[in-house]
Amino acid sequence: MKKKLFYLLLFIFSNNISSQSLDDTFDWISRNSKGRETVDYDYNTKKLQIISFRGDWISVEEFNPKDIKTIKVSYKKDNWNSIQLHYDLSKDIYYSTYSLDSEFNEKPGTRKNYKNGIVYIDLYLNVDKEKIEQFKNAFLNIFKKLNIKITDDDEMFKD
Repeated sequence: MKKKLFYLLLFIFSNNISSQSLDDTFDWISRNSKGRETVDYDYNTKKLQIISFRGDWISVEEFNPKDIKTIKVSYKKDNWNSIQLHYDLSKDIYYSTYSLDSEFNEKPGTRKNYKNGIVYIDLYLNVDKEKIEQFKNAFLNIFKKLNIKITDDDEMFKD
């Protein structure tokens, strides 16, 4: 009975996330990561930004969401689970990392631009298995709202 209730609640929550706007989903990620991670989309450059807050250190991973092919969850020890966004390796991949100052301006000299060389983005969160699945659904919703089709590797290889 508890298992059925869990799946019912997960189904309801999943449907709730998929009906959220992009900004609502970004807000959900920020709130549920306890402010350690946030996501934004720059409509001018068409880049998705994952922003990580660690004390005084703020880092950004910036990439074209159209370069992502699959998503999956990686379960780790001690609830440090992660969302993995795997790149489509059949094309050239361009991405950037940089730091922000306390005013959220890019710190000079911190931007690194890359071409290829990375297989996936790993977003680590200190959450249990149920919550990491909810984060995955939030990211699936982001791609859906941006009209980008990605494959859920966890569903593809399920028994």
